[in-house]
Amino acid sequence: MTAAEILQDLRDCGHDPTPIKDSLSSGSSSGVDLMFANFVSRLCQDLHRLAQTEENVNPIDSLANLTMWIMELTSFLRELQCPHEKLLAGDPQNRLKPAADRVILLDFLVGELIAAKLVACKKASSMLSQDGGSSPLVMDAMSTLGMNPNSIDDKLCSAMANKIEQSIDPAKRSRLITKPIFSGMKLNADQWKALSEVSQTLRIPKSKN
Repeated sequence: MTAAEILQDLRDCGHDPTPIKDSLSSGSSSGVDLMFANFVSRLCQDLHRLAQTEENVNPIDSLANLTMWIMELTSFLRELQCPHEKLLAGDPQNRLKPAADRVILLDFLVGELIAAKLVACKKASSMLSQDGGSSPLVMDAMSTLGMNPNSIDDKLCSAMANKIEQSIDPAKRSRLITKPIFSGMKLNADQWKALSEVSQTLRIPKSKN
């Protein structure tokens, strides 16, 4: 993923990346500046709200608080099960110093943000069928997608799904929008119980040898 692609993805997600454009240039090795840190904080706060994470990343008003910010970001990424070890380990003062690492961070957060919007859309669909669209979750999802909350009708969720898909780079759609494993299948009570047990097993962290 190139810096230019990340910048476009951020625009598609409704975040103007202009203030951090220089932070992603290949020649930039000065590390995280205040503008980049607070831009990332805004992305994380969007994710915190949509994905209802326990962790969050607060903005900072001084680089003197950068180490604390790095630690908050690390906890947030761990909760999201970020697979990039270089974003999670090492000296906090040197973390994200290479521009390439900052690109990797934004690529991961944008992917998570798109996925969270898709999940929010599905939840909104369920809420809509139950209360006719008056749920705060429905209103919040519509606001996040830049849609008018007063335009609720029976085609709302289809419109929301289309809105999200249009914001995703076509090259990424097959990776981010996949078909359900159990499409068209009906499970009985015993099968659901077995599936739940497998799911719980997969959630248990594996110890490192």
